[in-house]
Order: sequence, then structure tokens, then C-alpha cells
Amino acid sequence: MSSIQVPSKLASPVPSYEYLLTLNIFAAALISHYCNLRTLHSKRAAHMLRPSRPSKAVTLPSIYVRLSELLVSKGKSARTGLPWARDVVRLTFQGLELLPPTSPDTIASVVENQTPGDIVLRRPTRQEIAVMITEARMNVSEPNGPNVLININEKVDKDIAFDPESGSFAFRLRSQIGESVIPDLVERLVRVERLVEFIQVLQKHERALKCESASLGKIVFTYGNISVSHGLDAMELDAHPYKATVDFSVMENNMTLVLERGNPHLRISDFLAKVLNGSEGLDGVASVLPLTLPVLRGLDGIENAWTPAPDTDKGEVFVNVRAVDWYMIRYNLKQPVPAPESPPRIRKIMLEVKLKHRRGDPWWYVKRSVKQSDIASRSNKETDDIDVALKSVWTSEGPGWRGMLVSAVAQINGVEELLGKLDEVIRNLPVPDDAAPAAAPAAVPTAVPPKQHARAQAPKQQQRQQQPTPNQGRIQGQSQGRNKPFKQEIVEID
Repeated sequence: MSSIQVPSKLASPVPSYEYLLTLNIFAAALISHYCNLRTLHSKRAAHMLRPSRPSKAVTLPSIYVRLSELLVSKGKSARTGLPWARDVVRLTFQGLELLPPTSPDTIASVVENQTPGDIVLRRPTRQEIAVMITEARMNVSEPNGPNVLININEKVDKDIAFDPESGSFAFRLRSQIGESVIPDLVERLVRVERLVEFIQVLQKHERALKCESASLGKIVFTYGNISVSHGLDAMELDAHPYKATVDFSVMENNMTLVLERGNPHLRISDFLAKVLNGSEGLDGVASVLPLTLPVLRGLDGIENAWTPAPDTDKGEVFVNVRAVDWYMIRYNLKQPVPAPESPPRIRKIMLEVKLKHRRGDPWWYVKRSVKQSDIASRSNKETDDIDVALKSVWTSEGPGWRGMLVSAVAQINGVEELLGKLDEVIRNLPVPDDAAPAAAPAAVPTAVPPKQHARAQAPKQQQRQQQPTPNQGRIQGQSQGRNKPFKQEIVEID
């Protein structure tokens, strides 16, 4: 059992109501002050006492504690590894506050008798509860402290204020008499640390993201209306920005990313939530948003183009999300049936869209995806009507994209137009008629020498006896390029 002596300057004080009220407040302050020091000692947090500013009612020394002793992160930014605030937090006792009763029958009577600003110097009722008020102050690190938090309002929260000139935070902490405020202080510091980290990320991506508001639990930013340069070209996004909200008010649960209705990133909201709560945090989300916005808008445009009639009579389209940087577009085209009672015939076409990097620049790679069974059923030189139709895109180019003969690549600013052109080609494919004779698959034409053509008319047994080996076929192809007779090629191989 321990005791604390109450210092008094008066040798024989007059026991008036004002003196006893001040003594009551001072005794409560000493008890809470002792509980705070005991909690810091149990945490082995380095701290010290310094005289505070004099007050008419109560004068207690302020507690100075190291920020790095309270936080798991040691007061350093997870993204940069540098201190985000000065390593000093000051705790100062401010007084008592009378809270209204929790019973609804007595709230009205207390509110009627309470005057504005009258917190301590009045006779409390039995229904009211007295709580301790402690103020905590901390400053962000110099030299860029105030500039880092320029987007934070002066009144961040109900009990938190921010001074942009000095770059300091002030917390109002409430606790019952005999309870420590250190646990509440640590929780506020963690939330402020996360808020400072978010503001730094938004300033890092200020060309792509714009901070609208910031509070101790929610940050709102917009994106989509700022040009972002990638490589030699610049990306001009939509003039109507999209809004996103990061909610981190509940410390025990994961952070949530709230998107408005109609936002293209709703398609990958689950992936973005994993990135937000992962090691990359908001920095990873801020990097993904401008890279994926054009391609997601292109995918939304494809779905919207197939929604109204008559495209629904022709088929349907599905978009599968494999990852944030990997998408599959599947078309199911309806084919005519020989009889009305026959089951519907579906022709499937798939396009693969994947993000790759070349020399540090991001490129979207788009190609037709074919199943392994389809690849094995036809040779490499064979093509179908879909390949022929897609040649109009694979062999052309546009702003921010270019064809690569059998595929196409696009920069961030050109992938939306590229997807629109590919979708237009597939929507305009002619529907095959079953009454018409089936066309043979197109193949790359090859020149046949006269003697080789005559050899093709020979009996099958003779062809089987003169079948060339793989090495002979390779040399034979090289000899055909020099237009040498077929018989002479066999003599050279032997």
C-alpha cells in the first residue's frame, strides 16, 4: 500500500467550499497521475517529469515520454523507415469534467441546470460522473512536418486538434479517477501514425490522387482526372473523378476501401482490399489505381456493348478476373441450329489481357487464348475465320497501342481503345450458314516443285519407302528455298 502527500502552501487553510472542491480535484489528479506513472513503469517506457504552467486550481508536473517507447513501429514510417514525428509526447493534467447521467430520466434535469463553460466550479449532482481530463501534445518531425500534413483539417476529430503552423497534434484524453490514460493514448497515436502515413502516400502520388478530406479514422480521395506520365506518353483520364474512401476507424478490424456505385474498380475491390491490408498498404493501392483504370473502363465498355439488343441474340460476354493485372474475356457466340428442337450451339472465343513491363514501363499485352486441345487439332500454319478477322487489329496501330501480327500491346493510355476495337471485330463476325459448304481452314501457301507434285501421285507404298527423316525434311526445306530439283536434294542428304 502506498500513499501520496498532498502539498499545500497554506499552513491553516480555511475549510471553505471552494477550497475543499479544489482539494478534491487535486487529490483526484494525484491519483490519476500516479496511475499513469505506474503504467509507464510497467511498460518500461522512458519518461520524466517537468514543471507545467501554473494554474489557479491545480498545478501538477507534466509527464514527458518517448514516442518510440509506446509504439510497436518505434515511431518510424513503414514505407520510408524514417521517423514521422518527434520522439517526445507531453501529458498534462487539465482538470475534471462532469459527464451527464446515463439514465434518460435524469438527463433533462441536469442539462437545464448546466451553464456553458461551467465544468468544475459548481455543485455536482449525484447522478453525474466526474472524469479526469488529460491533454497530450506531440509534433511531427522537421523539416517537412507541417507540409506533410497540409491536407489535414485543424479539427481532425472530436477530441483531436491539429495546428498546421507548428505541425503539432493535441489530444484530449478522458479517464475515470484512478485509471491510466496511457492505453487510450497509445490507440490515438497508432491512428495518427496511420493517418500521417496515408497523407504521405497521397502526396507521393499527388499527380494521380487528390486528397479531399482526412480525419482520424477516414480519408477520402479522388482520382481519374489527372494526367499521369508513363514512359514517353501521358495518360489523360476521365474528366469526372472517381471517389474512394479508406476507413480505418476500427483498430481491431482490417481497413476497408469504399467505392461509389459505377466505379470501374468495383470489379477488383476484393483484390484492392487485400493490397490495402497487406505489406504495401495504401501505397500499393495508389500504384494500382491509375494502372488499371483504363483497362477496367474498357472491360466495362465491352459488357455495356453486349447488354442491349440485338447483341444479346448473338451471344454474351463474360469477364473473369484472375488477378489485378490479369483478365480473361470470354465470348459465347450463338450458332444456327439445323432444327428448332436441337440444342443451342455455342462458339467460344477468349481474349487474354495481361500487364507486363518492358524496360521499366508498363504495357498491356492482349492476345487470343486457345485451348490446348484446339492447338493440337490444327497445325501452326492453320488459321480460322476469327484469326482472319482479328488480323485487322493485329496488323494496325493507334494512339498508345500497336499490333504485333498475332497479338497487340498497349500503353496505359491506349488499352481502352484497343479493347474497344477487338470487341467491335468480334461483334461484327458473320454468323456461319449451315446450308453453305464448310470452308477449308486457311493455310499458308507453299510452292510445290513439279517433280515433287508428280511424286505425290505415286502409290502410297512408294511414298512410305521414300519418306525423309526429320533432318532430311529440314535440309529439304532449305534446299527448296534455292529452287533445286527434288531428286538432287535426296542425293545431297545421302
